[in-house]
Amino acid sequence: MMAGSIHWMLAFVLTSVDHIMVIGFAQEESLSGTTANHPSRALMRRSIGSNDVLVQYQDASTEIAVLESQSARIAAYIGNEFQDPQAVSAALNSATLAVFEAVNLFTSLTGDPATNIAQGIYTLGVKLFEAVKVFLPSNITSTSEFATFEHVWTSTFNRSLEVTPTITANIIAYQETGQTSLLIQALESILIEVNIVITAVVSPELGAKVQQYFGAIIDLLGGIGDGLDAMQDGDIPLCVELMYGGLRSATDDLVPAHIQNDTIYVAVTAVLDATLGQLSTHVLEFKKHIEESKTCWKTSKQRSEVRPQQCQAEYAWDGTQWCVPLRNTEFTIQSMANENWYYVKVEDDSDKEGKRLQVSDKPKEDTSKWKFAKGVTGYTITNVRASSMYVGKTSNGYAGIMRHGPEWKATPVTGQHAVFILENGWESGQYLKLGNDRSGRRRSQKGRFLNVAALTNVADPPGEFRWKILNVKDQTAFDPTTQNGVAGSTEP
Repeated sequence: MMAGSIHWMLAFVLTSVDHIMVIGFAQEESLSGTTANHPSRALMRRSIGSNDVLVQYQDASTEIAVLESQSARIAAYIGNEFQDPQAVSAALNSATLAVFEAVNLFTSLTGDPATNIAQGIYTLGVKLFEAVKVFLPSNITSTSEFATFEHVWTSTFNRSLEVTPTITANIIAYQETGQTSLLIQALESILIEVNIVITAVVSPELGAKVQQYFGAIIDLLGGIGDGLDAMQDGDIPLCVELMYGGLRSATDDLVPAHIQNDTIYVAVTAVLDATLGQLSTHVLEFKKHIEESKTCWKTSKQRSEVRPQQCQAEYAWDGTQWCVPLRNTEFTIQSMANENWYYVKVEDDSDKEGKRLQVSDKPKEDTSKWKFAKGVTGYTITNVRASSMYVGKTSNGYAGIMRHGPEWKATPVTGQHAVFILENGWESGQYLKLGNDRSGRRRSQKGRFLNVAALTNVADPPGEFRWKILNVKDQTAFDPTTQNGVAGSTEP
């Protein structure tokens, strides 16, 4: 089946989208979801003919941070671009071309095979980096920080052969047999291992974007591999269904859920059709060459592909294809009443009911750490040390800890990062406020107790009503849209 035939079959699919989706994707697993968790340290590898569902890999030699000052900007640029179907099409097309160039080297019949494999992986890394770089403005890509990031990226691709010897073994086996699944396994292994390292040295925001992109490429490769196996078996309709399914899954990995629709899939398929045809033709012609050089017939078997959902301790499934570290769910609550920004703690570091809340300069103590749990209208707030107690209002109007407490509605303060006002869910219009010091005076801040008081100017509240809420571990802002306040959290 040459590129023109693939084009015709994909065109047929697109004219019968509803029919194909009913037949081919009724059981399809949704790939949309959260990916904002930092994905380093542990990743999920898709099962390909084996029972091994998880891989954990740590690279201590890469414990450096790159792009610290630019990660958020880069992630934002990429996120904005991936809301445009043309940008998604270009990203996936560039990735397919990168794979095509690598496969050309893997299947070269001239030169030293080991050199060809190393050059193929190097080319794959360079071309994939170029595909990401094209989305970014020159004032970012021209910096020394970005050059360091590029060096880490390409050197990690080069080192993947050392880290995972099975990559070379699979490519050599593919060269000898033409078995497509071996090629796909090798390419997936490269991307998985590189993803682990890259996401370990950048911020969670940028790591999530790298993870999305590599995950999309893996889904696309899976569809190509299974489709070509089906084509070799003569099952053209299944071939088209599997290829289109892989393309759709890859698109879903990149495109935000709220704009995923048939129009997007059609647009992406139209751009990738020719490139997929070239890659498919090359792989099939190489397989044919191998088979004609042997005296026996070969049969193909569709890969067993299962997305497992089990992860090791301290990791959670992100709902798509990775195991990610459980995010720290503890926060500090800082007063914004003046430049000191003292932290909310429990009086006398106690865990006894009725103890008041006050501010101190000891954020690392458990008594100054808080957990949020989403309810119906807001969050219940508990202290890490006094874990069975909830933040509420005492009988004399102070904020304190008690066995039963209200939900607190967190409303962001406009123009201030991670700053909120906290409204008592049991008393509308009553908010958490920094009150007087121990003696009832207001001349100092350290040691002052918290009250629950009326607030009239919600749009521009006084400093005593403003609270900065940051994650203890990574200093990310409290997110009032998630279950536990952790930005991008997948935990229930």
